[in-house]
Amino acid sequence: MHRLSLNIPQLLFVLIFLPFALLADTQQPGAPITIGGTCSDSDGSYLWITTTKTPWSVQDVAAVPSGTVDPGQWSNYPSFRTSLWAGLSGNPDANAFGQRIADISPSYFSNPGDLLVALKRTISTTTRNVTCQAGTWEVDSTASVTNEDDSDWIPAANSVDLSDGANDTVKIQDALDLLNGQPGASTAPTDGYVHLETASQGGQP
Repeated sequence: MHRLSLNIPQLLFVLIFLPFALLADTQQPGAPITIGGTCSDSDGSYLWITTTKTPWSVQDVAAVPSGTVDPGQWSNYPSFRTSLWAGLSGNPDANAFGQRIADISPSYFSNPGDLLVALKRTISTTTRNVTCQAGTWEVDSTASVTNEDDSDWIPAANSVDLSDGANDTVKIQDALDLLNGQPGASTAPTDGYVHLETASQGGQP
């Protein structure tokens, strides 16, 4: 069973930078930070966090009896999955999954069934500790982490003829396109800032 993974980059951020965050305020830089760009010494130091996501792609597909929400609930699923992947290689796309399901489904289904899809994407987070020194932004340290983000099983079709490879492909692709169309699936890099203070500053920005 696939479960939505924890946001590992955020977890690492908390563990690594919690001592700084306890002394942080909500002040934001006057303009997006550019390394080597001009700044005011009063800007001090920031954690500059950039997050980038890849589009969702198909990780796995399951054909199951109608009404099944988790493939693990179907006793024949282990055999079905072995047969499915025996005819796939590399990183199969919606078409490869759809055609393979159509090929093997007559051996498992005499009635219409449901399609479930599990998707994956990569989330990369880069955290920089930057300081305004003599009117110029400089990097004190940089840390990067990349992790795979996995979805839970997502319904793609209900009560369909699983032997119809073209329709299977369309349903799988539709589920993929729907998730990639959500605001949280944007692949544009996003920047966030945490203004850092030292204890000697007494909590003043």
